[in-house]
Amino acid sequence: MKNIEVKIFKILLIGVTCAVVNSVHAATLFSDDFNDANLSSEWEVERGSATMDNGWVRLQGSTPGTRDSFITTHEGSNWSDYHITTRFNPLGGGDDWYNALIAFRVQDMHGWAEGTYYQIYIYIRQMQTPDFPQTSYLFKNLRMGNV
Repeated sequence: MKNIEVKIFKILLIGVTCAVVNSVHAATLFSDDFNDANLSSEWEVERGSATMDNGWVRLQGSTPGTRDSFITTHEGSNWSDYHITTRFNPLGGGDDWYNALIAFRVQDMHGWAEGTYYQIYIYIRQMQTPDFPQTSYLFKNLRMGNV
């Protein structure tokens, strides 16, 4: 009988351990589905414009010659071992004239904002192509969670 009790205890202990480990993996650190009428206050538009478009955030460049745009969120430096998921849709035309990046866990971007941590930094840039002045990039359902 004691052997059965020990096995049941081990099974329960393994079950509790698995539940605790799985709950850590399921933790969401930051999330935005971009379904609001305006960009959430957690984001800061650093350059260009960011508008909401049916559940997507639309980033557009600012001026000809420097058609880039980026938004950031500042959440401190206490996150570690995490992942990011999003949907991305580049709009526009031409061949290889635009680029975009999503960087996270970045410090001191471009030599400004020294000591600032950007947990998410979304950047777009259109090369100097006046034929496509309305280039935009759409992001949807951005989520950060523990690995």
